[in-house]
Amino acid sequence: MEYGGPLSGLHCFRHLKRFKILVCGGDGTVGWALACLDNVGQDAACPTPPMAILPLGTGNDLARVLHWGPGYAGTEDPLTILRDVVEAEEIRLDRWTVVIKPDHAESDAQKKQLQIEANACNTNEDTSRIFVMNNYFGLGIDADLNLDFHLAREENPAKFNSRIHNKSVYFKMGLRKMVNQQTKCKDLHQNVVIEVDGKQLDLPPIEGIIILNILSWGAGANPWGVEKDEAFSKPTHYDGLLEVVGVTGVVHMGQIFSGLRTGTRLAQGGHVR
Repeated sequence: MEYGGPLSGLHCFRHLKRFKILVCGGDGTVGWALACLDNVGQDAACPTPPMAILPLGTGNDLARVLHWGPGYAGTEDPLTILRDVVEAEEIRLDRWTVVIKPDHAESDAQKKQLQIEANACNTNEDTSRIFVMNNYFGLGIDADLNLDFHLAREENPAKFNSRIHNKSVYFKMGLRKMVNQQTKCKDLHQNVVIEVDGKQLDLPPIEGIIILNILSWGAGANPWGVEKDEAFSKPTHYDGLLEVVGVTGVVHMGQIFSGLRTGTRLAQGGHVR
């Protein structure tokens, strides 16, 4: 990984007709490997090899949904893990293209945040920025909190070497925003327009919007919640649909994290604008 990332390894395997990949890392590492696979897959004998995850990240939301567990504790025998990879059932995962057309020049912090939220690599084409989203995409308060966490980790990476410590820092940042009312996203519903499958949403008072591809967010929370009505289809990570959820504020987001509440269901569809 230190010398060119997964691209060089995938290039070496491009002539094999059948192989599997084990990604050891968090959701960001999985996104990195998938993005590199997109680059070499077109010319490979096996363009879409199955991919397994050894979850070493903080949240590991993708690993949770795909049944690879919430986090590797270091106690399981490596041979057992490899056996599980070989014998695992293959399931599909939707991946989504996110196109962002800024109205003004982006700051470095904004560019980094877009990469965090899309959980993927990006390419540049004119003024648009194109990402591939695997997990979820946040607007408003969720994105603001993620940016604070990302910048803090970049400033002192040595301090962010523990899953428990990382979660505690994230929690403290959210608590600080709640106590000090330091939100930049008040009245978000009055400043954004959301269309799902061509239909504009009538947004309630919210400070954040989460667009979900998987039903795990923030280290295992489920903002969409369990099935409770027939207005929406039962979500899966391979149904060709996205779930759009609203968050009313920091307190609401904390309740979602802790499992006390779910988000506000807004819509479900195959195209969000």
